[in-house]
Amino acid sequence: MTGIVVHGGAGRIPKEMQEDHRRGVARAASIGWDALEHGAVVAVVAAVRYMEGVAPFNAGVCSFPNSDGIIEMDAVVMDDELRTGAVAGITGVRHPVDAALAVMRHSRCVLLAGEGGRRFALEHGVEGCPPEDLLVPEQLDRWGVEWKGAPGDTVGAVALDRHGRLAAAASTGGTIRSPPGRVGDVPVPGAGVYVVRRLGAACATGRGEDIMRVMLARRTLDILETAGPEMAAERAIGEMEGLVDGKGGIIVLDAAGTVGVGRNTKHMPWAAITDEGEMMGGL
Repeated sequence: MTGIVVHGGAGRIPKEMQEDHRRGVARAASIGWDALEHGAVVAVVAAVRYMEGVAPFNAGVCSFPNSDGIIEMDAVVMDDELRTGAVAGITGVRHPVDAALAVMRHSRCVLLAGEGGRRFALEHGVEGCPPEDLLVPEQLDRWGVEWKGAPGDTVGAVALDRHGRLAAAASTGGTIRSPPGRVGDVPVPGAGVYVVRRLGAACATGRGEDIMRVMLARRTLDILETAGPEMAAERAIGEMEGLVDGKGGIIVLDAAGTVGVGRNTKHMPWAAITDEGEMMGGL
């Protein structure tokens, strides 16, 4: 069995942006599916990398500015041997998921932050850019008004390859107008993503502080040990809401290629392709 699931963030999406989100996650799933022959890690990075480069997603070159008008990005990649690479508060790179992958492959560290993360990424061939190039008009327009869209407008992916290997990746520009230095759930293993070999992979989105408090991705996989992916996703979201009044969503893919999706927000665009080659998804 093989499969890939992607999400484009949890929250309320204005009607005029909904079709862009649907098309975006569908395209990301297709890109990840095409890359899956090269392994689960390559697939999730490819899917997330695509979403980092297109509006309306809050990641990479389309990230939200913080309260100072500066882009600070987080990203993570994790496989089912618990190998993990993450960056936090990074700027000056086009694709933070590439920086996270560089940490995973070339460092004994799990997480690099700020200028150190940027420098490490550039030293390992990640594409850099002037910070001002990250300020795209679409997101600046949203920054300049009170936008009640996704509080966790993250992007993420989980995948299962033909060798039975699992992986997850996620990327975000953070909450709109967040305080400088704020880091959310994405680069925290167990919170934003988690992967357990021969069990499953999970990727969360929503209010980062709530997700970190309950370690949502890890908790979802704990539940997956005795429940199906859909029930695990729904129960984990319900627990977060009950414990910390948390809002968000999660995608799950188990070792048999079965998909689970849960949310308690108005929207969470997602798309999946499984062994049958047919795409499914929702908003």
